Amino acid sequence: MMGIGLTVVQNDLQGIVSYAKGVSIGLINWLLLLLVIDFSLIPSMLLTLEYVEGILLRLLRSNII
Repeated sequence: MMGIGLTVVQNDLQGIVSYAKGVSIGLINWLLLLLVIDFSLIPSMLLTLEYVEGILLRLLRSNII
């Protein structure tokens, strides 16, 4: 995982800038979807808020979604 950012070139960054609207929409939707999935676990699995918060942090760190 440490070497993933080493292959980024200037054209990649220019692509992010040129498609800034799509990138921002994608990031916002990713975070909203992550929250919806996370908070849907509370009633379905009868978890406490601390466990659900841990699941959210785990999903954010591992980039599952």
